[in-house]
Amino acid sequence: MTSLRCLLLLPVFFLVPSAQAGTTSNCHADVCATVSTPECVAEDETFEIEVDGTLAGGSSSSVTAWSVWIDATVSATTGSMASVSGGTAVDSDSIHWSDVYAATYSDQETEGTHTVAFIFGDRSGAHGWYDVAAETEIAVSGPTVEATLDLPPFGCRDLLDVRGLGSVLVVIPGTADLDVADVDLSSLALEGVAPTSTGTGDMLTEGVGCGTRRGGDGAQDLVLRFPAPAIRTALAARYGGPLHRGDRVELELTADLGDSATCPTPVLGIVEALVLR
Repeated sequence: MTSLRCLLLLPVFFLVPSAQAGTTSNCHADVCATVSTPECVAEDETFEIEVDGTLAGGSSSSVTAWSVWIDATVSATTGSMASVSGGTAVDSDSIHWSDVYAATYSDQETEGTHTVAFIFGDRSGAHGWYDVAAETEIAVSGPTVEATLDLPPFGCRDLLDVRGLGSVLVVIPGTADLDVADVDLSSLALEGVAPTSTGTGDMLTEGVGCGTRRGGDGAQDLVLRFPAPAIRTALAARYGGPLHRGDRVELELTADLGDSATCPTPVLGIVEALVLR
């Protein structure tokens, strides 16, 4: 969370739209306010809040005011009077000498759905003191689940063979932190490449030091095959040229858990492998 500054709230006129995910813009008279956030992030992920406020017909000598809020309640009363209650003030300025304000803030929130509000108002007096509020929602999933990736021959050595038209075998061991049955198979990608086949089996035992070893441990493992030519092309693009025998490369696997249709918990696995030719 960015550092907070005190805000003196005065009774003002608001036009408050219903909250929605992504980008929300709202205008009234000469004032427009826009706020943007990602629609979905993980709990351990820092995200950006972008705000933009304008006063039409204003100048650098115009007086405006603005504030940015997390999980505040913007409530209108009879006569269009409104107030802000609760929540956390990210930043604010009650006397801003300009007809525009634009900024980007970094934030990180706990799991759940959060509201972000940007309020921008005219204090020059042409239409009286009034504000426009733009609100958006951001869904925060659970923290990223780290997955172990293993390539044959497993254990201390992860060897990558992308020759020919074959496939690359990758095994994700089931662990206390990851039940592979919870992984959304349609979301799996290795270097952006979808698997050609998926299955489960008790193939590996989670170990210490070097990692896993062959042999079951009672937990189901996720067994994946990816097309070698596509992986070869993806890695060549990532590393700026063709792979050679003895190169060490990182392979990144991404996926989602099937715990939410709108903001699933992300899964990330990274393994360093030795290239065979």
